[in-house]
Amino acid sequence: MKDRIRVNRAAVLMVVQILVLLFFAGQKKGYFIDEIYSWGLSNSYYKPFVASYDVFDRWIDGDVFEDYMTVGEGERFAYGSVYYNQTQDVHPPLYYMLFHTLCSLTPGVFNKWQGILLNVFFYGGCLAMIFLTARRLTKSEGAALAAMAVWGFSPGGLSTGIYIRMYMMMAFFSIAAVYLHMRMAEEGQGRRILAAVCAVTFLGLLTQYYFVFLAFFLSAVYVLWKLQKQKWKEASVYAAALFASVGLVVLVYPALITQLARTDEFVASETRNNLLN
Repeated sequence: MKDRIRVNRAAVLMVVQILVLLFFAGQKKGYFIDEIYSWGLSNSYYKPFVASYDVFDRWIDGDVFEDYMTVGEGERFAYGSVYYNQTQDVHPPLYYMLFHTLCSLTPGVFNKWQGILLNVFFYGGCLAMIFLTARRLTKSEGAALAAMAVWGFSPGGLSTGIYIRMYMMMAFFSIAAVYLHMRMAEEGQGRRILAAVCAVTFLGLLTQYYFVFLAFFLSAVYVLWKLQKQKWKEASVYAAALFASVGLVVLVYPALITQLARTDEFVASETRNNLLN
């Protein structure tokens, strides 16, 4: 009964926090240009940018932007288009594919809730991961609820939730990676949990390249810890598995090499410089 009550407390807090996020999302009026790109790169059929249309030296009406930002009839679930559009941009494609999936359920519609609902799903996942991680770290239910509340009600957590980009999704994979590493450290490096770590690494890298920062330091600390305990085999198996998951990302999305090597684009240059630093 006590476990059920504790779980219910976390569930109630999560529901309250999601309602708060939805309240702030309801107040959202405008969009940053990158949010517009979230729709365009996800839904425009093999035309990644507005400049891909016939827009020069003539008056542009709203039909061009509607076509760019919404899913047209016969263009639903066109993941090949999403993949192509992202190869022309500077980000990996997973977030845009999920966004396109939601927009494909409402063709011809541009609505902020298409992006907000995707964020809400991963916001809830973040809250759950924070609760589980904090409880395992502190051995305290109250501390876990506090950690969940502090992040969920924070300006950072809420603003990420209403910003229609891939950062809430990346936050989920980041805290999931931390949680899985904590479990693996306590319970042992079993095949299933190592496979889960590799899957989260794979999905995180396909969501946002900045995920590599957390993945690198988390993996480095884990390997050094294993080496300090003289568990050479486990360290080697772990390292090989993580490198394999990174290699699989390159095989699935080889455009990342070109994107990170570009010298003619600001975001690519900043990402590359940060990675090198």
